[in-house]
Amino acid sequence: MASDTTLATVEIFVLLGISTAIIVLRTYVRMTAVGWEGLWADDYIMILVVLMYSVLAACTQVAVVKCKGLANDDMTPEQRASLDPEGEEYALRVLGAKIEIVSRVLYLVVLWMTKAAMLAFCRRLTERLGKYKKRIWVGIILLAASWLADFLITIFNCRPFPMNWQIYPDPGQMCYPATSPYGVYGTLSLNILTSLYVFFVPLPILWMANIKLWKKIGLILLVSANCFVIAVAILRAYLILSTDTAGARQASRWAYRVCFVAVVTTNLPLLFPLLRRWMSPVMKESHREPRRIKTITAWDRSGSPGKLPGARRLSRWNTGFCPGLSEDGRLTLASLGRSGQRAIVDTGIDCASSDDIEMEEVEDPVREMV
Repeated sequence: MASDTTLATVEIFVLLGISTAIIVLRTYVRMTAVGWEGLWADDYIMILVVLMYSVLAACTQVAVVKCKGLANDDMTPEQRASLDPEGEEYALRVLGAKIEIVSRVLYLVVLWMTKAAMLAFCRRLTERLGKYKKRIWVGIILLAASWLADFLITIFNCRPFPMNWQIYPDPGQMCYPATSPYGVYGTLSLNILTSLYVFFVPLPILWMANIKLWKKIGLILLVSANCFVIAVAILRAYLILSTDTAGARQASRWAYRVCFVAVVTTNLPLLFPLLRRWMSPVMKESHREPRRIKTITAWDRSGSPGKLPGARRLSRWNTGFCPGLSEDGRLTLASLGRSGQRAIVDTGIDCASSDDIEMEEVEDPVREMV
């Protein structure tokens, strides 16, 4: 038991450290590219995620280590009757049941916030493509409604509410916060529904992007990594309901793991260019001569080329954020291969591998298509 408790503690703090490092690195990449003023809703949501995940880590530590995975489940009627209300085990079971309720709510908060961050990320990519706005807002409404439904299941699943930590008499399976069937199946079904919707939102956007096929497939695989959360959530539900003992311990640890997977997969698309840049020496990409473009050409409706006024130098993060995106990480009409009124720009540059690019600045932001 002591070694298992030690391993649980190590796991909790290792996963928390990795998650925090990923979100800090993501924030650094975004700030380097656009500064504080350019941060979007998805960036702020992920900052809130790391705070909520830290609170969930503390609750998991209390439930698994201090309470030893005990709650008001996994007891025979004789054990319940013989348990001293003034004893240590009784107090640990009551505390463990209460912590399970808090952990369940935090689990919903963290998981649903990562989905909201992904939708906000898609909104940022399609800021100049209005027809996708409705899909994203439908997703936000779906997330809000499903989270509220799951929260109400948690609150009203067992009435009166104090029965959630009642020891004797047996309050019934519906009042076991860790293993309640309504809670487990309700959360799982809503999680699958919302995750699938969030997964399908960016697919047509990425597929229409005017980039190489292998890049399209790579970006789609990065986004689809979020579906791995569904697999882990299904595994969590199976282990909780199929295990005869230690239901509270399984619920706490697997809720924490599911949230960890959600944090990693949500941030993976934004960190991929950085990882590729770090791996370029290993893959011998650093020896390639960077391609340069001194000016950018725009075509008006008459078909005559002309230079756009003003020039500036973009940082490597601006040009390396993601292939097919503009400097601030937004899809543009040019990247989707659609004709704009003023300009169509196709630089032909591999943004993920170009470190030194000079481009023209367009005073009108609608005409800035990089």
